[in-house]
Amino acid sequence: MNLDREFLGETAGDDFGLSVTSDGTRFLIGAPQHDTATLTDAGKVYLYSTINSTTADETYVGVQAGAERGKELSLSSTEYMLLSGNIATVYDGTQALPTIPIKDVTNTNGGDVS
Repeated sequence: MNLDREFLGETAGDDFGLSVTSDGTRFLIGAPQHDTATLTDAGKVYLYSTINSTTADETYVGVQAGAERGKELSLSSTEYMLLSGNIATVYDGTQALPTIPIKDVTNTNGGDVS
């Protein structure tokens, strides 16, 4: 196996790489234990859309303590989903670097978010 690139998390204990998904050209890497200046375990997701880059093109940070954004990820050519606690944020995957969610789905009954 050849290692073309090495990706490193920002801080020890972030769990960078706990979840990884790709559509063949772009990929997402989750760091669900990432802390912000004021929020513990808010989580962070890194979007890499430049095939040869080791620098994230976009990041998505959890907005509440314990959200663990990036614990679970899904990516396709039409959309991608970032799960944070009981909220799934869906972005338009047809945009190169989407920054505005197209919908949030909240699961108040437990179980799977769909």
